[in-house]
Amino acid sequence: MPSRKAFRFCLAVGVIMFTIYTPAEAFADTEEKIEQTVNLYTSQIQSTYSFSRSRLRSESSTQQKLAEENGYNKFATPDTMTIDSAEVKANILKAEDHDGEYSVVADITTILHQRPNKNVTITIGDEERDVLDSSATDMHRLTLAKDVNVQTGYRIISDEIIGAADSQVDIKMVSHNAPFILQTEESAAPSAAMESKAGFDYLTAVTYAEKWTENGSNCTNPEYPSDPAGPFCTGAQCTYFVSQVLHVGGLPATDIDIHNYKSDDRWGFKKQPHNYFTSFTWGAADNNYRYMKNYSNIFDVENNYHRLGAGSLIYADWQEEGKNDGHIDHAMVVVGSKVIRDDNGRVVDAYPIICQKSVNRHDWDFQNTLKDAHGAKWYGLQLRY
Repeated sequence: MPSRKAFRFCLAVGVIMFTIYTPAEAFADTEEKIEQTVNLYTSQIQSTYSFSRSRLRSESSTQQKLAEENGYNKFATPDTMTIDSAEVKANILKAEDHDGEYSVVADITTILHQRPNKNVTITIGDEERDVLDSSATDMHRLTLAKDVNVQTGYRIISDEIIGAADSQVDIKMVSHNAPFILQTEESAAPSAAMESKAGFDYLTAVTYAEKWTENGSNCTNPEYPSDPAGPFCTGAQCTYFVSQVLHVGGLPATDIDIHNYKSDDRWGFKKQPHNYFTSFTWGAADNNYRYMKNYSNIFDVENNYHRLGAGSLIYADWQEEGKNDGHIDHAMVVVGSKVIRDDNGRVVDAYPIICQKSVNRHDWDFQNTLKDAHGAKWYGLQLRY
C-alpha cells in the first residue's frame, strides 16, 4: 500500500486518527477493495461445493444467489460423479468505474476433484482413473455496487459470462440431436488401449492436450501459432489448439503458400520472423472440420458423441436463440470417456471427456457441456484405431 498522510487531533475523550488520500492513494485503496470483494465472491462460489450447501441456500443476498448459480448448481453431475473438493480462483483483468459502480472483468477458474460413482468408469487415454481432476475457466463481467454494510465496501449485484457462444454457458437453443442411449458393451466409447491404424499417436496427443489446459491455464504453446486476437495467454483459440494437438500427435502438416492457404485440402503453418502464417484450416473450426473429415485420412464421421473415443474430435454449431446457421463455431479434443453401466455390467450410457480452449476446459465431462449447450448441433470425427 502507498504511504498515507495522517493528521492527529487531541480531544478530551482521547486521540482520533484519520487519513486523507491523494487521488492515486484513493484509487489504490479502491483497487484493493475490489480485489477483496471478488475474492470473497469466489470463496462463496467455492463454499457451494461443501457439505453445508443447504445452509448456504438459505441465505438470500444477491451475491450469494449468484455464487450458487456459478457454483455447484452449474458444474455438478451428481448422478455419475461425486465432488470431493473444489477450488475457485479469480484473475482480474480489468476494472472500470461507471458512476460509482465498477464493471470488473475477471477469469474465474473452478477446479473440481471428483470420483466416479458406482458403476461409472473414467478412462483418460488408455488409463482408467479413480479420480478425475477437471477445471473450467470462464470470463465473467461482474458489477460491483457500493455497500457500507459489508466489510469490503462493495457487493456484487450481477455476474455475466462474456462470450457465451464460445463458452458453453447460457446457450438457449432447441436440440438438433436427440440423446442416444447405448445398449451393448460393443457400442460404448471405444477403448483407448489400441494404436491408431493411421499411425497417429493419440496418447501423445492426449498428454499434450492435458498439459496445456491443466489448472485453468489459458496459455498455449508459444512454439505454435495462436489466435492473433491476443497474446499467447489470452489469445488461445479452440481450433488453433486442436491443430496443435493433432500436429503433436503426428498428423503431418501440408505445404502452404499465399496461393493455397485458403484451400480446404491444405493444413499447416509457417513460422515467420515476427509472426506465423497459417492455413484457414489450422485456425477456423468450419474449415478444420472439412480438412479432417475429407483429407486427413485418420478420421471417420461419427456424429453420435456417445461413441467417440480418445483422440477423436467434437465440433459444435451453436448460435443464440436456436438459430444454428450450419457454420461450425467450435472444436474440442476427446481425451477419454465416462462409461456408465447398470448393476449387471451392461453399458447404458457413455460421454466423452474433453479438453479445449476458448474457453479453457481440462479433462471436462462432456455431460456437463451438454447441460449448458442444449441446442448445439454436434459433429463428431472418430479416430481410426
